[in-house]
Amino acid sequence: MAGLGRFLPVVTFGEFCSWTTCYAGSTDGVRPSVDCQKRKVMMTPEREREYDELLGYVRFFATAVWQIDPASAIHPANVINGIVEQFGKSKALVGLRQAANDTVEETGDWTAEARALVDEAFRAAGVVTVSEITRRYSASYKRIVKRGLIKNETEYHVINAILVDQGSAISGDERTRLQTLTEAFEQRS
Repeated sequence: MAGLGRFLPVVTFGEFCSWTTCYAGSTDGVRPSVDCQKRKVMMTPEREREYDELLGYVRFFATAVWQIDPASAIHPANVINGIVEQFGKSKALVGLRQAANDTVEETGDWTAEARALVDEAFRAAGVVTVSEITRRYSASYKRIVKRGLIKNETEYHVINAILVDQGSAISGDERTRLQTLTEAFEQRS
């Protein structure tokens, strides 16, 4: 029994009191009370930065690319604000990641020229670029890199856009690997 402590989370007395109050106020004693379910979860500074960056990206993408009026209730930034109010930033971050993934899927078949033009507009607005979001969140990007081979034009455009994007936060090693992939594809084509 003494060895189990290493598997249990460290909980402060204040957190314990808060936790027991949540369960004491529940209707069935098993699930936390409704008030506690809505309590906001603290995020690490890294996740706060990711939240802020993705919110700016999704806001700009929805306004500039999808052309949704920023005052509209269906604008993703307004929807996210509602999620923050109801459930907290941690849950909203999950939604922002999904929205970012949706933009990656939508832009997957854009030409290199279109992506470069949009990336420049995002950069000028001080927002993370579509190419950088693709690098971070795209499952297809990760598959291409893991496979070590670009199979078609669409994959080529994804990788090439990341290489061209000077605002992309890729390491020198990753840039070299991507350059090798694009050169190999260009030689085969």
